[in-house]
Amino acid sequence: MGSTQIGIEEFPEIVMKAINFAGSYLHNIFSKFNADKKTHFERYNWIKTELTSPSFEDFTFSYKNAIFPVVVDVVIDGKSLLRPELKDRLCYQSTENDLIPCVFEVVVEGTPHKHENDGFSCFKVTSPGFNLKHAATGKYINPEEYADDSDTLMSEWELRNLAVSIVKRDIEARKEFKLVAFCDVLNVDPQIWFDDESGKMCWVIVRFQSVLDESKASDFTNVANDNKSVAKFDGYFAPVSAAMGDAVLYDLDGKIIPPSRRFDGTAPLYRGHELYINYKGLIKIHSAE
Repeated sequence: MGSTQIGIEEFPEIVMKAINFAGSYLHNIFSKFNADKKTHFERYNWIKTELTSPSFEDFTFSYKNAIFPVVVDVVIDGKSLLRPELKDRLCYQSTENDLIPCVFEVVVEGTPHKHENDGFSCFKVTSPGFNLKHAATGKYINPEEYADDSDTLMSEWELRNLAVSIVKRDIEARKEFKLVAFCDVLNVDPQIWFDDESGKMCWVIVRFQSVLDESKASDFTNVANDNKSVAKFDGYFAPVSAAMGDAVLYDLDGKIIPPSRRFDGTAPLYRGHELYINYKGLIKIHSAE
């Protein structure tokens, strides 16, 4: 079990602006498509919009049963600013978690520093439509051609991302706490850092569990022993569980699951379906030295 403190990566201003431009560009396309869609399952939805570090993507969206992590490639004077290691991480994680790895290319016209207060006018896309290329093959991607209505199990990364989102939202809702950093990378612990009511920095190990089991907190009490920089702060464990919100649930063998067993972990979790969340809050597992 890795225990790596979250570090905030510094992005050049032009890259940050390009990421915002790409998100806004795609959001406008999604809005037009979603106006014609009837159900949540058929719509384009944002899975992740906040830039985190470490990470393997800049943002992620879904359509039907397909999920598309995106990195933004900024091109200045014909030179790409996309780091090869980020592209490699994107492809690896996408293969591991059944995702469609995308690159959104942005060309900067003119001298970058002259556009600091000029909105997005210096950015130009390189292809019509979604302006997405497959990170591994380089082929243009139309999300409509990658998704269908078949049931697709949520991947390990999706479940971690869901759990982190739930805990993060809970911390943000508590006025006495201040969120500092978070990530959803599977091999990084802790996932969340926040300031508590006294202003002290704290960390949180977040896990998705098929069945909520708070006793598993004891499995993570040694995290601080593996990392002295983590041991300096109070630590918490936050387990999250979920069940599909469908009126009738079926197990993987197609047998009906009674409502009383909705949270017993026997029902699969499919992409794009409404979920009921089971989360009871933070469990303290470490006191600062």
